[in-house]
Amino acid sequence: MGVYSYNTGDNDIARLQNAISKVVLSHEWAVSMHGFYADLDAKEIRFDVVISFDIGQAEAMSILNKDLKDAFPEYKFMFSPDVDVSD
Repeated sequence: MGVYSYNTGDNDIARLQNAISKVVLSHEWAVSMHGFYADLDAKEIRFDVVISFDIGQAEAMSILNKDLKDAFPEYKFMFSPDVDVSD
C-alpha cells in the first residue's frame, strides 16, 4: 500500500482514525494528517502529519510517538513528517 492509501470506509477504522487525529491535532504545531491506513490484524497504523515550522521535526515525532503509544499501546505507528509550506 502506498502512503496515500486509505481504508477508512470501515467504521471501526474510521473511528480509530478520528481518535488518533484528535491526539495528533491536539498540538498546535500539528497542522493536519493525511494518508491514513490501518491494518487492524497486524495492529499497524501509517499516516503523514504536516508539521509547522514552530517545532523541529525530531521533537515533534518524539512527542507524537509518546502520545500515540500512551493512548493506543496495542498499535505500532509508522508516521512521516511533512513540512507546512502553505502561507
